Amino acid sequence: MNKTKSFLRSPVFTTVLFVIAAALFLAGGIGGTLAALTYSDTYVSRVEMKRIGVSLIENEEVISSRDYSAAGDGTWVTTGGTLLSGMLADDEMLELGVKYPEALAVRNSGNIDEYVRIKIYRYWVDGKGNKLTGRPTDPIELNIITGDNWIIDDDSSTSERTVLYYKKALAPGEDTDVLSDTLKIDDIIATKVTETVTRDGEYITRTRIYDYDGISFVIEAEADAVQTHSAEDAILSAWGCKVTIEDGVLSLAG
Repeated sequence: MNKTKSFLRSPVFTTVLFVIAAALFLAGGIGGTLAALTYSDTYVSRVEMKRIGVSLIENEEVISSRDYSAAGDGTWVTTGGTLLSGMLADDEMLELGVKYPEALAVRNSGNIDEYVRIKIYRYWVDGKGNKLTGRPTDPIELNIITGDNWIIDDDSSTSERTVLYYKKALAPGEDTDVLSDTLKIDDIIATKVTETVTRDGEYITRTRIYDYDGISFVIEAEADAVQTHSAEDAILSAWGCKVTIEDGVLSLAG
């Protein structure tokens, strides 16, 4: 890769992985459907199926979703997309140090209230898609915005993974506040160079190899949800996290 002042000549981003999961926990067990039975004045019964669902929103568009099927047969309706697919035009190069819009949020796409969390992963892969260990993730700068309603779980987060919980229960069709707004690849990676010197008689050869040449960055998001009924127990069972909920507001247990 040749060094320039503004951009990398080799692609620095790759097809981004996306995983989204939803979990429904009922008082009588895990999975299934919650039915509410009502009666009219003429005693005609109606069964209203309660379904949980969660969608990831990227720059105000649904990028992927997973919803419990309205058929009540224990299946899920899943849609998948690719993060960052619209970040660059077909002939555009990624510029280092430039902030690109990357507003992420979560939507309740079911028909019951729910609590949500999201896990964001950042890492590097080689040209074959193999994950690179020990490579600093700091240059992959997804600007996280916690605001008033997102909480970062520091105990579960690492340099590669950020885990966030939304404090308020989401009503059906409601979106969370955005949890990020921009993505930037720090131009410091253009200065990471390994130089070797070899001598052949009177000739000295200096070779400079850019440490980030031929590798790609990955942003991965995983969102999931639990119903508000017995939410503290459901969250502990589903996510392994102790929380307290008072007046509908979630907080991490100390």
